[in-house]
Amino acid sequence: MTNEEFQELVISELKAIRQDLATKADIEDIKESLVRIGGTVETLYLTSAPGMKEKLLEGMRTPLDECVED
Repeated sequence: MTNEEFQELVISELKAIRQDLATKADIEDIKESLVRIGGTVETLYLTSAPGMKEKLLEGMRTPLDECVED
């Protein structure tokens, strides 16, 4: 995924969240949308670090049995 494609994906997600917030009245639904915003912002922050996007993608492809247990 290119940086431009990723940026478009983030913008699309934020627009969807904004649309959700405009139609929600229940506090639990609003909280859920705020959690989505937080996750999107954190992903954007992490992937702005050089090489981090590749490291995250590599980690996602690693089978659980190859991960180190803490």
